[in-house]
Amino acid sequence: PDDPEILCDLGTLLKDRDNLGGALKCYGKAMHLRRRRLAPQEVTATGRDPAARRTTLHSLRLELEQLEYLRDQGVAFDDADNLIEAYRGVIAELTTADNEGHRFALSTSQFGRIGSVMQRLVHVEPAARLPSGVLNPDLDFDAIAGQFESDGPRIGIVDDFLTPQALEALRDYCHRSTVWFGFGRVRGYCGAYMQDGFGCGLLEQLAAEIRDRWPGIVGPHPLNQMWGYIYDQQMSGITAHADPAAINLNFWITPDDANLDPEHGGLVVGTRKALQEWDFDQYNNRPEILENFMTEGETVRVPYRCNRMVMFDSELVHKTDDLSFRPGFLNRRINITMLFGHRQT
Repeated sequence: PDDPEILCDLGTLLKDRDNLGGALKCYGKAMHLRRRRLAPQEVTATGRDPAARRTTLHSLRLELEQLEYLRDQGVAFDDADNLIEAYRGVIAELTTADNEGHRFALSTSQFGRIGSVMQRLVHVEPAARLPSGVLNPDLDFDAIAGQFESDGPRIGIVDDFLTPQALEALRDYCHRSTVWFGFGRVRGYCGAYMQDGFGCGLLEQLAAEIRDRWPGIVGPHPLNQMWGYIYDQQMSGITAHADPAAINLNFWITPDDANLDPEHGGLVVGTRKALQEWDFDQYNNRPEILENFMTEGETVRVPYRCNRMVMFDSELVHKTDDLSFRPGFLNRRINITMLFGHRQT
């Protein structure tokens, strides 16, 4: 019961049996065990492993900004001021052109200064289910389904997706929860993944409401994967790829006034599906080939809007559009993605 690997395996079994609530509890417990803050003697022992010291500059900057935000918001955590100063010093030592956009390992000395909280839980903000619901009740769900199922590529765009209360609660969860453990995305974004504890009652409720409101599109498909991405304003987004699912649902929660280019910053979806004979590596990890594959056909550019959702066939090749957001932690572009069902083979 206290083995995070076993708990993650159990969570995946429960997820695959369409028990999302049980899965999220297992993943969450595993996260608390695996990602807990380290005591000083544990930092020294952990730092002997170079893999534990690996990070990226954009991940360190995100962690610093989030710690500063939590402190300024009155969220108490031990040794806050010293940790923030330590992060600033380590980042200053590492800020070189050679390190930008690359993974590297901290020195044991650098890790000793920030290793107790680097890629670890400092705070998790509660985000419980809402009695009033999560999806905007004024949406015309039947009309959205009709648009999605009309002739042509299966793409649906929905504005005012969440209720204001749900949007605010989800934004607080993402800003206040130190769950952005996916540091290795070298293009400048960090990830928080369901299997590593990203999930809450609000997101569980959202997945259920989506399946209930669109029974013919999403209803037959359990939630297969879920993640959030938070972006460095000076770098780029996700390259062309397809996803191993039936339905992809992607939405944005950062306020519109953070976006400096309202005609871009969202998503570009191609109208060509990944070829049936391609395996996961071929349709997910070959951006140079997939970019050409996507642009050889028509594409749909969906400009960024806060609380806008894009739903599409997961086999359609897609990518993050060019983005330009204002500096500052609260202005970082955040998208949440839910994958429902499995790719048909």
